[in-house]
Amino acid sequence: MGIFKKKFGKIAFFDRWLVFLVYYYLLCLRGMGYVCCFLKYLHPLGSQQLSASLSKNPIFGKKFLFIQSVNKEIFTGALRGRVPESSLDYCYEVWKADPFRLHITSSRSTKLGDFSFQRSRSLQRISINHDLNIYQFLITYLHEVAHHRVYSKYGMGKKPHGVEWKLAFRSVMAPVLTGKVFPLDVLIPLKRHMTNPKASAGADFFLAKELKKYDTVKPGVDLVFLGDVKVGSAFEIKARVFKKLETRRTRVLCQELSNGKKYLISSHAEVALVDAP
Repeated sequence: MGIFKKKFGKIAFFDRWLVFLVYYYLLCLRGMGYVCCFLKYLHPLGSQQLSASLSKNPIFGKKFLFIQSVNKEIFTGALRGRVPESSLDYCYEVWKADPFRLHITSSRSTKLGDFSFQRSRSLQRISINHDLNIYQFLITYLHEVAHHRVYSKYGMGKKPHGVEWKLAFRSVMAPVLTGKVFPLDVLIPLKRHMTNPKASAGADFFLAKELKKYDTVKPGVDLVFLGDVKVGSAFEIKARVFKKLETRRTRVLCQELSNGKKYLISSHAEVALVDAP
């Protein structure tokens, strides 16, 4: 703080702390090589070049890839290996038609991706987890693009997964619903899913099950969908052990063995089978 006080000693106390936070943030960005990204964030249309670098964030330990470009070669190069090869050009054309800032982040347990709106931004933000398989990544990418297009056309007054989003999602998905992009075992349930798309592909049991086959990041234990577990079997989820009682549409009635309480759990939940105590 000694050096900082010398630089900002004459600034009012509140303002001094505000400047300190900005100063610290810039130091962190410099450590990651992201000063250029920060400047482009302030003036996102001031440069036509790519900001794309993959590194270890020293604060949060997250893998972080930032893409903002009109350069097709570099844009598709950054997505190569993350989406099916035959969809690379289309992913770029979708971006070019209505640009946004694309962030590829570390894995998040609560979501695969998201669309983030901030009024002060010239370009809005889409983020996608880095560890998705290529088919899940493409579906998630276009899912979030649909949110962005609804925002561009209607503003923020529409329901997140309302009629407008469903129409936009069907529109951006239509060109890739072919055997050249998706394998048949994914394409069939995906086409069925797109007749009335849900908030998440994970909410569609049959589609989620087929997509899971192509995951490249495997958990430390063998996981199965709760919907595939036999009635009466014991399973563990989040360090708690349950017994499956009966299936009720998309949810399963289960009993926690430690206290006898009953809960409804999604049939899409991934669980580990255990021996009943």
